[in-house]
Amino acid sequence: MGLHPQGIATVLLLVLELLRRGYKVVLSTHSPVVLDMVWALQEFKQLEGNEGDVRSLFELPNSNYAKDLGKEILKKDYRVYFFDRDQTVRDISKLDPGAVDSAESQWGGLVGFASRTGDTIAKVVNRYESKPRNKKKPIAAEGKA
Repeated sequence: MGLHPQGIATVLLLVLELLRRGYKVVLSTHSPVVLDMVWALQEFKQLEGNEGDVRSLFELPNSNYAKDLGKEILKKDYRVYFFDRDQTVRDISKLDPGAVDSAESQWGGLVGFASRTGDTIAKVVNRYESKPRNKKKPIAAEGKA
């Protein structure tokens, strides 16, 4: 049994505080919430995001502490490794959804089911919407001829 995603986000704030203080932190998880955070922080860094984006991600107030935390966190380096069942370890830190390597694009298998769910629902919706429909006459018009 694991923590609720909001609980995980709270724990991640504690982890970010440790990073801000200069600690090196290693997490082992099957939580996509952790990977969502790492992906967001990587994107913020690449796209010149700022401390306000970090505060928004965690719903932090506009306080001096939160601003400082956001600034410092964007200076840190984050790594994600996928440990395959065949004992292969791969760096999937880019967490690129378009990567050719399925370990990276599916974030080590953590978003595979969610991706398939979305893809399958989209196919069902498209199939449903492409079916011809019988148009019913309005109820008031049926009795009049």
